[in-house]
Amino acid sequence: MLLSDAIKSYISTKYDQHPDTFARDLEIIDQLRKDAVTSLEPHASGTRKLQAYAAQLVWMGGKFPVDVRTATFWMSKLEE
Repeated sequence: MLLSDAIKSYISTKYDQHPDTFARDLEIIDQLRKDAVTSLEPHASGTRKLQAYAAQLVWMGGKFPVDVRTATFWMSKLEE
């Protein structure tokens, strides 16, 4: 399961908006994650990929309230 799938589920249950409204943003987070996870080269370009993904996660952290059930759900979905 992709990170965007967990976020879509959260949006559809917690917010009064359809997740498709954020389709492009969700595609971007999935691509950033893929780039960061597959970046194995010990080079500045690999570091930039990790920084971009980390920055996006920090930004998203300000948009979604932290709650234990959600964090547990997201983490379980990332492990699948």
